[in-house]
Amino acid sequence: MVKRKVTQVVIDANRANAKKSTGPRTAAGTRLSKRNAITHGIFSQELVLNGDDRQQLEAIRTRLYSELCPETASEVIRVEKIAANIGRWMACFRRESTNTT
Repeated sequence: MVKRKVTQVVIDANRANAKKSTGPRTAAGTRLSKRNAITHGIFSQELVLNGDDRQQLEAIRTRLYSELCPETASEVIRVEKIAANIGRWMACFRRESTNTT
């Protein structure tokens, strides 16, 4: 592997740029910046739904348990995955319907 030599000009430029980008300066800015990565929640580990969608998904989950009657742990996991995928679909649909041009 070849190491590149960094010149003093590059080092000075990097330091000058670092001084410009210090991140959020207020508590409100920090709270907002924490959510920068959450744009829609479709790929997040934890499902991100608003109140109405959450209630609707809970009703769907209850019906899934009633219809599929999971008995083993793997069956319960499958039902939960089905419910989570439905929740993600709901989030996609909501996002798609609110972003019409």
